[in-house]
Formats: sequence, C-alpha cells, structure tokens
Amino acid sequence: MVKLLPLHSVLWVSILVEIISIAFLRIIGIDWDYHVDSVTYIEKSELIASTIIESKNFLLALNNSYYLLVNLLQSNPNYIIIFNSIIFSLTNLFIVLIIRPYRHKLYISFEYLILFNPYRVYLGTTLLKDTLLIFLLVTSYYFYHLTKHSSILRSNNFNLIGKFASLFTSTISIFFAGRSILYLFLLPRFLDRPKNFKAILGILFLLFLINSITNHYIDMDIFSSFENASSTNMDFREFGKIPNFATYGTLGSILRICIWPVFYMSGLFIIFSPSLELFLIAVGIILVFLNLQKINKVPIFPGAILNFTFFAGITSGFLSFGRYVLPAWILSSIIVYIQKSPRYNFNY
Repeated sequence: MVKLLPLHSVLWVSILVEIISIAFLRIIGIDWDYHVDSVTYIEKSELIASTIIESKNFLLALNNSYYLLVNLLQSNPNYIIIFNSIIFSLTNLFIVLIIRPYRHKLYISFEYLILFNPYRVYLGTTLLKDTLLIFLLVTSYYFYHLTKHSSILRSNNFNLIGKFASLFTSTISIFFAGRSILYLFLLPRFLDRPKNFKAILGILFLLFLINSITNHYIDMDIFSSFENASSTNMDFREFGKIPNFATYGTLGSILRICIWPVFYMSGLFIIFSPSLELFLIAVGIILVFLNLQKINKVPIFPGAILNFTFFAGITSGFLSFGRYVLPAWILSSIIVYIQKSPRYNFNY
C-alpha cells in the first residue's frame, strides 16, 4: 500500500526525482538548450542585467528579473538547473503544507499526482522560469491564508505576518513575469462564488488591468492582441501543433478562447497530437481530472478560467499556452480539492 511521505522526506524525495529525471533526459539526448528560451537566458542575461543595474531604475526589472537571477548564477546552465530543482522541491513542501490539513477522499493519490506532475518535474530540469513562478504563486497562497493551515497560527499577528509575506512574494513574482498578475487573482477567495458582488468587481478590475498592460507593452487593446496572436507563429515543435484556428481571424480567437481551456483541463489535446511528449503532459492532467471527478467535483475554478481564456487569446501555440497556464492549473486543482474537505467551510 502506498503511504504518505513524511514531511521531512518530501524535500529529499523531490530532489531525487529531479536528479533521476535529469539523468534520463541526458541519456535520451535532451540537453539544457532544448528550449529556445533557455538559450536566450544564457546569451542575453549579462547584457540585460548590466543595462538594468547601470540604469539604477528598478522598474526596468519588471518582467526581466529572471535575467538578473541567471546573471547572478553566472549564466551557468548547471547552476540554474540545480537552482530550479531545489525550487521545485521547496514548492512541493509548501504544497503539502497547504493540502494536508484538508485531506479527505483519494488524498494520497491526489497528493502524489500534484507533487510529481510530469510536466512540473520536467520544467524543474530546465532553465525556464516557470518552476520559480509556480513556487512564488504557491508560497503567496500559503502566506495569504497562513492562519488557515495550522491550528497554532490563528492569531491576528500571524494573519498580518502572512499577508505581508504574501505581498512580498507576489511582488517578486510580478518582477519575474508580468503574467503573474493574473495568477494572483487565485489568492483571494471571493472568486469562489463568481456571482458575488466582490467577485464581479474583481473580474472587472482584472479586465481593466489586463487591457492597461497590453496597451502599455504592445500598444494595442486586449481584443487586438488576441487577433494579433493569430498571425504569430508560436508552434516551435512539430508535436505541439494543436488546432489554433488562426486562419479564421477574430472567430479563430474566440474559438481558441473557448476550446483550448477545455482541451487542456480534460487532456483531450492528446487526440490531435499523440506524441510521447504530449502524452506525458496529458496523463498528468487526466489523472488529476479523474481524481477530482471521483469526489464529485468539477475541476473548474473561476480564477483559473480567467487565466485560461486570457492565455488562450494571446498565444497561438498550444505548448506556450500550456506553460503559461500551468501555475494556475496547479493551484486551482489544489483549491478545488480542499473545497470538498469538511474542514474547508469551517476554516474559510
């Protein structure tokens, strides 16, 4: 019978899984430069970091702070992979701290599926920043709800400490990736009830914020950015060519926004590209989906839907879409699971 990992073993087992995964990837010929963004970080980090530091304008670090981190790690692929592997393992520790107080049916299988999701494990072996973004999102959620995770942390002082810590990690995440702003809408719980007045205001504010961001960075409104995505080729791998409806213009953007989230959350995308790479990603998603179905819970969370629809709109490549929504999928799956716990309503 499979047993839960002791809390002190989660970190070390996670690191061991990363070491084994790195060894396997090297054996089959996949090296650190497999992803084009990894090469970009190594080649450009010194120049971009120097520009930011010499300008003495910290706002230039917005969305560019990962270059500073890569430069701090001497643009050495091995150092960055070690860093990401450790961050992956620390993330697992925080995930356990979040969900174990609310464990109920199918808990052991659910925990392992989230902790060792194949795509998460893979990203932890790369130079990409997604592992760090997931860590910052998970820790932001943990600190935001600090008093809900332990009976000994119930005081107002701990609540205040948690909110400040969450603000700190949330701010850092935005500096590493501007898209983290969307992930952070998963933290407050008013989106649990989308018809709630606070939820409606939150959604309207998010739409206004997103529109402001797209206007600032690419000089077009949110709807124009969706249309622009259809004309941009983001299919960098043959196995990632899921139908993106780009030839249909505005209608194609609407179809992508409606269909891609369903493809992703159900794992149905594997039908259109039955490759080994996508199979591993799909299996991780489908097994979580089935676990949540068995506890009579539809794995849909309003805050995550906002992320899914936006990223489906601004990307034309399904692999890029899958990377962008992964943090939201991980945290929303956890939230959906703990919502079914008898302890949830009592604590929240």
